[in-house]
Amino acid sequence: MFLQGMLTTLLNPKVAFFYLAFLPQFVNPSQNHVPMQLFVLGLVFNITGLAVDSSIALLASLLSRWLKNHAGTSRFMHWLTGGVFVGLGVRLALTQRT
Repeated sequence: MFLQGMLTTLLNPKVAFFYLAFLPQFVNPSQNHVPMQLFVLGLVFNITGLAVDSSIALLASLLSRWLKNHAGTSRFMHWLTGGVFVGLGVRLALTQRT
């Protein structure tokens, strides 16, 4: 799964467009080594993204383990999601169409 995600990210042109549109705003052309500035900014972006994504994955794993160990929460989650879907359906049915 990791290799598939990495391949998808590397072949996704939106990532390249993001770097080309976003990072140059933070480069100071009056200083030397513009390519090095872009490299460092991209590296910092990737490191912070890795930290955030890893933290979310760890918390999701801990939450999943906790939910599996508490049988009552599974029943509650089914009722909660069912209630959300019913509520969204009622809201959609009552919305006026233009």
